[in-house]
Amino acid sequence: MATLIATAQFNMDAFFRDDMIHAGWHGIVYGGTLVIDTSTTLQMRLVTDTLTLTGDFSTYDSSGNPVGPITGITYHSTDQDHASFADFSFSGVSISVADFLSYIQDPSNENPAGLFARLLQGDDQITGSASNDALHGFGGNDSINGGAGDDGISGGAGADILTGGSGKDTFGDSLSDHNGDTITDFSAGDRIHFYDANLSTFTFNLSGSTLAYTGGSLTFSTPPHGHLVASAAPVAGVLLTLSPKAVHNDFDGDGRSDTLLRNDNGLMAEWSGQSNGGLAGNAAVNYALGTAWHIAASGDFNGDGRADVLLRNDNGAMAEWNGQPNGGFAGNAAVNYPLDTSWHITGSGDFNGDGIDDILLRNDNGLMAEWNGQSSGGFAGNANVNYALDSAWQVTGTGDFNGDGMSDVLLRNGNGIMAEWDGQSNGGFAGNASVNYALGTDWHVDATGDFNGDGMDDLLLRNDNGIMAEWNGQANGSFAGNAAVNYPLSTNWHIVEVGDFDGDGRADVLLRNSDGAMAEWTGQSNGGFAGNAAVNYPLGTDWHVQDPFVHDTLV
Repeated sequence: MATLIATAQFNMDAFFRDDMIHAGWHGIVYGGTLVIDTSTTLQMRLVTDTLTLTGDFSTYDSSGNPVGPITGITYHSTDQDHASFADFSFSGVSISVADFLSYIQDPSNENPAGLFARLLQGDDQITGSASNDALHGFGGNDSINGGAGDDGISGGAGADILTGGSGKDTFGDSLSDHNGDTITDFSAGDRIHFYDANLSTFTFNLSGSTLAYTGGSLTFSTPPHGHLVASAAPVAGVLLTLSPKAVHNDFDGDGRSDTLLRNDNGLMAEWSGQSNGGLAGNAAVNYALGTAWHIAASGDFNGDGRADVLLRNDNGAMAEWNGQPNGGFAGNAAVNYPLDTSWHITGSGDFNGDGIDDILLRNDNGLMAEWNGQSSGGFAGNANVNYALDSAWQVTGTGDFNGDGMSDVLLRNGNGIMAEWDGQSNGGFAGNASVNYALGTDWHVDATGDFNGDGMDDLLLRNDNGIMAEWNGQANGSFAGNAAVNYPLSTNWHIVEVGDFDGDGRADVLLRNSDGAMAEWTGQSNGGFAGNAAVNYPLGTDWHVQDPFVHDTLV
């Protein structure tokens, strides 16, 4: 294969002028050298920059001008002036060798952004390095992967597929250029930047995998686990960030649910969730708690990513333990409230979508109220919730059933009818007409959780005869029966906790036999369950799992 320099037809004078490459960077025309390889590779070294082009450099027209296509390019710079373009490669470029040579011969083309914009008008494949890259797709339907590092990724016009890779990545574009894009791996720490949006007029709604916003929509390959928060960008535009959805009973903040236990004598203990779904005793929790105190609720009440425990005394007094990194707890002096014993805590969840869990209260007379969690771990009453609910209706579960980042409330009438209140951004609720189901009174909602990992909480149902069933949450807040769950379970077994014990993004089920034996079902992507051999523990019958909103009716 002939090398570039050996090809007599190649016009070296057209490529060089006085041994200088006329594609300077940031106003400086650097001296360059042409590295000889084969007819498929051309490499230019511009001081600290290296530009390697792959393509056909051996095809010419009748006048001896190169006409072959360039198919790939790799750029590397260690110069801080060019750091925003450092270390990336792409293929599928739509430019010929002749166009490229014409471009770099023009002394006015001194900025790498202009060169890359010219090269990247087609459907490009762009791959970043392990560094913090700035990757620009410009026109065309591009596929961009940032790789490792905290990358800035801009697809430009077209329907682009954007992957941040590991690190905290920013997907930045105009409202119109984001429209039609797909982000494959949006997670906590990543950001979406709308360059030309104004926070005062910007609106958005996440429904399943689709993010609709003012001016367009984009798609997530996997629904984000958490809720999106809009804020003003430091210079201009709007940033959307993901606040992670708190994992139920994750007291140490490691992304796996833990199990809080209590002995009949009041002693507290904890089992910490492990990556295999098993549980390991945590020596940091070995507390004696007076038997007049009870676990009333759990949730991330201060928004630090660790679950906390709300305690209530028989005399009505409220207290709180805040979860610590070691899985232990620290008393929170901000919560020391007297609450009349006619009021009861009937649920917890992030009803206003601010990333801090709230509690739902109900009076013996049916009146509903809400306390919103604060960053101190304390609570503030919410005047938007002051509802009278007929005594025939009971709160049977809470969860984010429609995947909008705000917890909803599932209600059930004594006659079996199901209804739903959807959480609103002010912490109030709106009735959901799509949930108006008649469910036989021999069926009961035992627990809620995201068993299939789609970002919407589901319902686990159990019949008086022990049969298990599941309803999967839908984007409109309704439910669809899941044929994958139709299990007979001996009435000796009871559901005692639901949580993501293995940290895979799907809720699992902790079971206990009347003789004390423990077992676990791990959630699967189809919403079904698989037995976990890692959990097969005997537990003395004087110990009890503390999960106040699991309603096993067969206990």
